[in-house]
Amino acid sequence: MTAIQKTLINRHTHNGVIDQAQIDAVFSPAPHLIVEAPAGYGKTRTMVSKIAYLIATGQILYPKKILALTFSINAAFKIRKDVRDELPAIFSGSPTFSQEIEKTVYATNYHGLSRRILHNYGYLISNELSNINDLKGIGISIYDSEAYTTSKFKENLANWDITLSSNEIQQLIQYSRAIQEAGDKSKRSKSNQHLKNNLNHYLSIVREKFLSKGYILHDAVLLFAISLFRKHPQIRDFYRLYFDTIIVDEFQDTNILQWSLLQNLAGKNNEKQNPLFVFGDRNQKIYEFIGAMEEIIDSAKSIYNMQEIELATNHRFESNSSQLAFDKNLREIIKNTYKPNMTINAKLKTGYAKDQREETNLILDLIKALVQKDKNCTIAILMLAGKENRNTIEIIKNLNNNELSYFFALYGDEDEEYIDFHQKSFLSLLSHKEYAQNFRELAKHVKKDVEIENPSETWKSLQILLNTLFKYVAEEFRMFSIEDKISIIKETLANKALKQYLMYVSDTQVTLLTIHGAKGLEWDYVILPDMEKNSFPSYPGLCIDCPYKNSDIGCAIDWTQNKTTEVFHKSLIKNLNVFYVGGTRARKKTYFTYSKYGINSKGFPRVNSPSCFLQLKGLEIHLKKGGLFV
Repeated sequence: MTAIQKTLINRHTHNGVIDQAQIDAVFSPAPHLIVEAPAGYGKTRTMVSKIAYLIATGQILYPKKILALTFSINAAFKIRKDVRDELPAIFSGSPTFSQEIEKTVYATNYHGLSRRILHNYGYLISNELSNINDLKGIGISIYDSEAYTTSKFKENLANWDITLSSNEIQQLIQYSRAIQEAGDKSKRSKSNQHLKNNLNHYLSIVREKFLSKGYILHDAVLLFAISLFRKHPQIRDFYRLYFDTIIVDEFQDTNILQWSLLQNLAGKNNEKQNPLFVFGDRNQKIYEFIGAMEEIIDSAKSIYNMQEIELATNHRFESNSSQLAFDKNLREIIKNTYKPNMTINAKLKTGYAKDQREETNLILDLIKALVQKDKNCTIAILMLAGKENRNTIEIIKNLNNNELSYFFALYGDEDEEYIDFHQKSFLSLLSHKEYAQNFRELAKHVKKDVEIENPSETWKSLQILLNTLFKYVAEEFRMFSIEDKISIIKETLANKALKQYLMYVSDTQVTLLTIHGAKGLEWDYVILPDMEKNSFPSYPGLCIDCPYKNSDIGCAIDWTQNKTTEVFHKSLIKNLNVFYVGGTRARKKTYFTYSKYGINSKGFPRVNSPSCFLQLKGLEIHLKKGGLFV
């Protein structure tokens, strides 16, 4: 056994016990590997060790690099930081150690990689693509309503001073919708055919109407790179040789464009295939609405004949029996919904109230008690619905009435103000090139440019996040070059990713946001309110298709009888994934609340029953009426 192997084994020894699954993933000789890595199971630690092992065993030879692809640019730079901070300790005393060893890894997201490729070779398609880093990234928001989607896109086109015919508008919208629908396995073949047949026309519209105005559609960034590879295979082959080993994080969120780009780099079908190691978690796939592909992990496993290793130990909760049981049991339920194999019930700390007003009082008392007990703790109230929801409005009103400080983050990626703020910040960043060598001055001017009179709660929140972003990058990446720091800021704004910095807001202990916005983040305590039938899960999201929706005894699915339809079961798994993500954001404890009486979508009173998710086999409501569990 080499010194590096001993170091890595010690690195994956917890309380005197070796985590064998982590070690198997690190030392696996398989050229293609899937690591099922739930939150808290040591994914990042395993990934960095895998990188160290590949380098130590000579599998990465200069000038070749490991390409680490992530879902967001923030995650990419976090990998770079972890590699920079941890590899020296792993290689300490090793003859293979070099101060330049961290440069063996190139971490980015799919858009960052595509921009790099187009910056170097985009001139073969259009001269404007050589300056792609100066182009303003914009997107097409796809809604259920075709009319509303078209109306919003036309409004944005007017703001961008871009003129398109009605036919061109519909072509772009239908192409974007096809990308989204390709995530659905049943629609993938038809959507994929549409994408192939209309690719050239789509890119010609972007090239002729957008690039000349200094804009580029987000999807077009990937599509131009894919098109470049197809038209100039020698460029694709160069990148295959240069990045001859690929690691992918959050693989379960991969969409059809990202998958196509990845296969171009890794090789496919009868081509020579590069080593490919993907990390993901089926149970944290909650981005279907942007095209995350159904069964993508199984598809990759089949195409690349991948070895699969599942990390088995939740180190985050190993000394927290209640959270550990929730994590374990819910994963088993998602895997074997109607016949889960569980030995111990997870007791859910659940607060029960008479009505919505009383429920918000209960939440308020809970927050005060938690802060009194743990004065430096962080707390998140995670909502399934957005800021317009009646229950959400009631919670906000109660927090304000009691002068309890909280951070407002109840906005989605498609919220108009959220988009406008990112665009305004991004344009400001591009306009202040004179401060390219002075990060502090650049930050000051960008923050000043987004100041407005009478800002809304959303705008004020985003200003705080922008300030948090600049502060975090300055402190955590202080050893990085100023070009890298600016790149983090630029990519964060271009990808509308300010929400990724919610955990670092220091102004208040309480954060109010949606579960989707909380993906990848953590707090000490999490509160999930409105755990009632037709609220969580929502009526249109799941209850509408439930065969038990007219039950006289409320929300009472007989989980021993599989009487559900395929449509219902697919929706059930999607919603269980959301429930899992929300319930596992807490480091210490998750609390659930519901009320007996509420208001339906039409504004009329209704009698609530607790959500079926609180009554899943293996989950046990530990109920306290109007009281507290601290």
